[in-house]
Amino acid sequence: MSGRPGGRFLRLALGALLAGCAAVGGAAPTPRPDRSPGAACLDVATLPPDVRATAGHFALAAGDREGLYTLDGGLKPVSSDIAQFRWRVHPTVEPSAGDTLARWRRAVAALSCGEIDFAVQVFAAVHPGRGLDSVRTATVAVGHRAAIAETISRHAAFFIGIGVTTGLPLSDVLGLVDVAPRAARWRAYGLLFGYPAPAVDFFVAAGLRGDSTQRIEPRDFRRLPTWRKSAPAPGTTDSLSSFVYAVPAGAPWSPADPALARAVAPRYARYAAWRGAASRTGEDALAYWRSQLAALPPR
Repeated sequence: MSGRPGGRFLRLALGALLAGCAAVGGAAPTPRPDRSPGAACLDVATLPPDVRATAGHFALAAGDREGLYTLDGGLKPVSSDIAQFRWRVHPTVEPSAGDTLARWRRAVAALSCGEIDFAVQVFAAVHPGRGLDSVRTATVAVGHRAAIAETISRHAAFFIGIGVTTGLPLSDVLGLVDVAPRAARWRAYGLLFGYPAPAVDFFVAAGLRGDSTQRIEPRDFRRLPTWRKSAPAPGTTDSLSSFVYAVPAGAPWSPADPALARAVAPRYARYAAWRGAASRTGEDALAYWRSQLAALPPR
């Protein structure tokens, strides 16, 4: 909800996704993950090496970004932008795209267990690529099932308006949100991404006003720490974390802002202590999250 252009409201007002895109070619169906409480979490031992490496990459990338706050107890019900993939769909279809999507889907199936649900999301919108090409984009998201259910229940009257109910897999939830009307899509993403309600209200209202005025309303940003950070903006020294939401320019902190910051602090400290102790690989991340998920109390 930062107002940055180009599909960031799956962190900040993401543009649309199509959750039911099938892999091109004759790939075997993705096995259904065992999401029972006793399932072996992040068990990738039997996967082919390329799929195992992809799963490790996703596990490390999720923790390095705001996915940390989804994996660590569901403070953030959903996080996205763990990985992105673009491929040509017009005037010809990129032939290797099906293999990549199939590998990604096998990896996220292995990562999903218990309360954790990874998904490959495919944008419904098709965008211009190079020259006359058109491209489609996929991203990897992670959700915490209990936290998603709580959010949907708390805002049931809103979510039922776009067909979302509790108990749906993450891919189905995001698929329905993706095709919702513009304002409802923004609100649904904001709620699922765990942003404070005043920030969600502001972003939706400001976006609708901007449709009429063709202007972006002045805003400030609340940033919470993530291991991976973007380079400082020109003329500033602050690196940019990826857990961020927008508020009206000059707005004082609402009660929800410090509450969220307090909840974030121990989670980030715990991860940063592990992440900074040594160089980390995807295999390291899988082992770390296996131990963390086993130790976390039920929500």
